[in-house]
Amino acid sequence: GTEAAPRSADPTIEEIKAELDRSVRAPTARSLPIPPPIAPPSVPPAASHTDAPAPGPSLGAAAERGGETLREGTFLVSRRGRVIRRGGGPTVLAFDGDSLGRADAPMELLPCANLTAIERVAEQRGEGATVTVTGQVFTYHGRNFLLPTMFEVNRANTEIIPVQ
Repeated sequence: GTEAAPRSADPTIEEIKAELDRSVRAPTARSLPIPPPIAPPSVPPAASHTDAPAPGPSLGAAAERGGETLREGTFLVSRRGRVIRRGGGPTVLAFDGDSLGRADAPMELLPCANLTAIERVAEQRGEGATVTVTGQVFTYHGRNFLLPTMFEVNRANTEIIPVQ
């Protein structure tokens, strides 16, 4: 009689596809879990001592001058600004204005490894240093905070060397 051809030890493409279909199901967009937002650090209550030094301008007042509060989760991409440190207080990024002179309100930078590097740049270069930051906005008690995910140190105008 007729003998069946010996079967190969390697599975066929159809068998591999069928096995993958059974074992791995691609999740739908509705089934993907949404990670909870990162909570900004708690803001300490204002000092109630009468002999305490007068605080600098609040970020709330700056937000009123600079415009509305941005929605939580908003990403700011390549925004240029100056790093401001108020004594032992938070590190704040004051955004430069656009071509029409409009600027977003200053935002407190949230603690992370990028903040450590940004603070180091600010210490080395002084108040004139500018950085271009990309990050995610968080909102807490009507104020915006920025978690810097990327930054670039901008050259000072004195560092520009003409090619000609």
